[in-house]
Amino acid sequence: MSNKSKSYKTFLSRISYYSDDLEIVDILITAVKNGKLGTSESEYIFDDINSNKHKKLSKRTNSDHSRILVIQHLRSTLFNSYIKEIYEELTNYLKFLLLEAAKNEIDIGRYIGEQNFSLKFKQILELENWDKLIEKLTADMFQSLENERSTIQLIKKIDKKLGLDIDKDTIDKAIPYLELRHKLVHCDGLLNNEFQNKYPNIPHNSKNFVKLSFAQIEKARISITALVDEFDKKAEQKGFIEF
Repeated sequence: MSNKSKSYKTFLSRISYYSDDLEIVDILITAVKNGKLGTSESEYIFDDINSNKHKKLSKRTNSDHSRILVIQHLRSTLFNSYIKEIYEELTNYLKFLLLEAAKNEIDIGRYIGEQNFSLKFKQILELENWDKLIEKLTADMFQSLENERSTIQLIKKIDKKLGLDIDKDTIDKAIPYLELRHKLVHCDGLLNNEFQNKYPNIPHNSKNFVKLSFAQIEKARISITALVDEFDKKAEQKGFIEF
C-alpha cells in the first residue's frame, strides 16, 4: 500500500467525523420509528425535553408523526451539510497539493500555464521568504481557478497543471455531488432542468429540491474519496509529495 499524504489523512479524518454525525441521526430515526425517545404518556414530543431550555420543541404536539418530522428535518440538514463539507475538504486537499508541487520542482511553465500574477514590491518584501511567496502565488492561483465556478474545470485544470492524468471515470463519478454543492449553497438545493438532465441520479422532490438519502451520501463519500486517493497516488509517483 502506498503512503498517504498528511492532507489526505486529514481529509479522511474529517469526513469520518461527518459520517459519524449521519450515523447518529440514522440511529435516532430508527429509535423514533421503534417507539423510543418519546412516549404517549409524556407531556412533550421527547421524554427528556426541558421546557425552559428547549422552548421550540416543548411546543410541538406529542405524536409519532411530529417526532418523525423533526428527526427527518435534522437528517436532511445533515445530508446537505455533508455535501458542502466534503467539497470544502476536497478543495483544502487540492490547495495543499498545488503548494506541495510548487515546492518540489514542478515544471513552472506547466504549473503557471496561461495564468498571470503580479505582486507589488512591498507585498514581496512583506512575504519574508521564498516559501511565503510560493504560498501566496499558489493561493492566488487556486482562487483564480475557483472563481470560474466550475468544479469540473477546477479539477481538470489542476490535473493538467500537475500532469497527473487523473482517470476520467473517477472524475465523472464524483462531479455530480461536487456540482450539487453549488446548488445547495447558491440555490438552497433547488435543481433546475439543466442539472436534472445532466445528473439524473441525483434525486429531487416534487418541487425540484434535492432529496438525498443515506445511500446517496455514501456514494458521494466513496466517489469523492476515490478522487482524492487517485490525486494523492499520482502526485506521489510524480514526486510532488514529501512524507
